Amino acid sequence: MRRGFIAAGLRSGGIGLTAVSVHLGLVPREREHHARELTDFIAVVKEPVIVGADLNEGQEGASVKWTSDQLFDLFASAGEGPGDTFPAHSPAARIDYLFAGEGVTPTRVWVARTPAAVRASDHLPVIADVELAPP
Repeated sequence: MRRGFIAAGLRSGGIGLTAVSVHLGLVPREREHHARELTDFIAVVKEPVIVGADLNEGQEGASVKWTSDQLFDLFASAGEGPGDTFPAHSPAARIDYLFAGEGVTPTRVWVARTPAAVRASDHLPVIADVELAPP
């Protein structure tokens, strides 16, 4: 299966945001390579960035550590409750993340644990309320 990321530039009221969705593979060396490609891309983005990521590894994994060194982990900084996201029906591992760059301040971050979230995917979603710094 091909893995990668997609980015969308969003703008409202003069404030810009780049939203990135990424799904890394199951092979550790491949994940490390793709995490570096992701952060290389983000390094040249001018506006604030939020990355939603299925990294397929826990917090001690190399790609998580690399990404956390370049961006900040929203759940680690402002998370409420347990952060485990996988498997959705009985979460025992945190492998899904929200990362952000400068200009993004989390006000609340949590993992949705509703029946609808459990039915929607094999992963639970990480959700954040954030404030963006004005340009």
